[in-house]
Amino acid sequence: MIKKGEEGGLTRDEITNLLRVCVKSDYGIKLKPYLVSFKGEDVSEDYKRYLEVEKELMERTGQPILRVTGADMLINAYGLKEAISVWSFDASRIRETGGLGILILKPGYPRLAKILASIADVHLKITRQLGIPIVYGIKPRTGFHAVEMDVSNGYVMPKLTPII
Repeated sequence: MIKKGEEGGLTRDEITNLLRVCVKSDYGIKLKPYLVSFKGEDVSEDYKRYLEVEKELMERTGQPILRVTGADMLINAYGLKEAISVWSFDASRIRETGGLGILILKPGYPRLAKILASIADVHLKITRQLGIPIVYGIKPRTGFHAVEMDVSNGYVMPKLTPII
């Protein structure tokens, strides 16, 4: 995580100051300044703690939060019903704070994808064709775009090229 941030032009101090990675406490990970440990037992207790971390970051930076969540992580920790409840509440919270939430769902969960699509304002699908990442919008509908990497500014930035 630190290495990717540095490749993007951030210093180690900036990354440590801005990044928070939520981990389950029983994974035995040695805590670093940017790691936040959660028990993974009581979703309400853990979400309340998450909101405290979010509030502290927002107050310190004056900026909304970008959160990236692996759907399987929440399901494994709390179960499907509780995870869906968190996502429903969190979608409203993200809208209120002006943040951006990215939920990553692996293939093989078609029913869950439909539920999450109804919660989300934007639903993008990423696939790979002939070794090239392709992204397109399901909600709202968009055309297909190839994902390329632009390094013209000295750091990596994704570049979307429409496929006609």
